[in-house]
Amino acid sequence: MSFAVERIESLEGFRELEAGWDLLAADVGHPFASHAWIDAWLTAFAADSPLAVYTAWDGDRLAAAIPLVDRGAVVTAAANAHTPWFSPLGGPEPLAVAADAVARSAASHIVLPELALDDGATAVLTDALDRDRVVVWVEATRSAPVIDRTSVPDEYASHLSRDRRREVRRLERRLAELGAVVTPLARPVDVDADIDRALALEASGWKGRRGTAIANDPATERFYRSVARAFANRDELRLSSVTLEGELVAFDLCLVANGRLWIPKGSIDERHRRLSPGIVLLVAEIEAALENGASGVELLGDADAYKLPFATRTRRHGTAHGARLRPAPVLRVAYRRALRPRLRDVARTLRRR
Repeated sequence: MSFAVERIESLEGFRELEAGWDLLAADVGHPFASHAWIDAWLTAFAADSPLAVYTAWDGDRLAAAIPLVDRGAVVTAAANAHTPWFSPLGGPEPLAVAADAVARSAASHIVLPELALDDGATAVLTDALDRDRVVVWVEATRSAPVIDRTSVPDEYASHLSRDRRREVRRLERRLAELGAVVTPLARPVDVDADIDRALALEASGWKGRRGTAIANDPATERFYRSVARAFANRDELRLSSVTLEGELVAFDLCLVANGRLWIPKGSIDERHRRLSPGIVLLVAEIEAALENGASGVELLGDADAYKLPFATRTRRHGTAHGARLRPAPVLRVAYRRALRPRLRDVARTLRRR
């Protein structure tokens, strides 16, 4: 079977793909490949760059798609630190055709972050890069904690160690004594007002002081607001909270999609850190999701120490690179693979002193 390749370079052209796109995204297994998520990302983070959405067509049917952005010498996936999981779309054969077109493009450096390293689609991409690029490498970046329903008892708390279970129940009792209200996985009533409260909570802590809170960056704030509205319209947005004396002290933005619970963003009031409202909320979310029939819970992000006791496994993520043998990409390779690790070692040594 032959497939026709088309490169979409405008947001308008991308938006015309919505129906066919979501048919493919349904097979990926996570919401971050959906047209709504990618549209929000492109609108927020690629407003000043031409798109490079490579598509493969079987007649009039969209058969594969790889959403990229043209940054000049570097072409990168439509993904960044706010993307829990980047996946190309399509079956192996049409995806290989689209991936070959990406690999043969004029870009001196192709960067594909947030790939699941054990995923078959990732292998299709890296195989295409191997065929056409002189310098190809994959760097592991993080491991995302996952809870699979089949790996835990009917009563989820029984999965936890005795000490962890006892500590969680103690924290729950302490919050209850103080009159706290724990509300997991509520459907939003006023999305914008709820997001206002969540952003204000995040900005009140160390992220706000460092200037890395969502509210500190207009593009990032625009992205999360767009995501919240889009997934609320799909009835896939859930908002979890802990309130104390009417004040928000913990908040999670959650998605219920593809039969699983996804928790891409959360924050707590640092003044109440000793009460661990985020842990209490997390356990309430997990228990509610599993009781409602979810096949699993995706904690996302990195394998942080506070998440791992609740997980049953982790999923490896990383970044694939494909470079031409030109000075700029070669220097980037040398920096990433040789110089940067040494600089990190030096920095650790200086900190210990």
